[in-house]
Amino acid sequence: MGHFLGILDLCLGFLRRTGGKPSESLGSYCERWLGKKEAILITEKSVFDKIQLCHIVSLYEGLEDHASTCASSIVSPRYR
Repeated sequence: MGHFLGILDLCLGFLRRTGGKPSESLGSYCERWLGKKEAILITEKSVFDKIQLCHIVSLYEGLEDHASTCASSIVSPRYR
């Protein structure tokens, strides 16, 4: 999960600087701005071709919430 959060964080940084068409897929956006060779870590995951730019923030927030919930479940209740 941390891997996906890192990729989405990187993409959010690019989107902040470059903008993008909301309906464009994350995979094609990364290929356009990074080039095919540099975007391989993102484009090799076919799931990123199904994600549109307009969904990046919601996806990031959802994954972040899930990751924090998973982390809190391994902490002893007396430390919460």
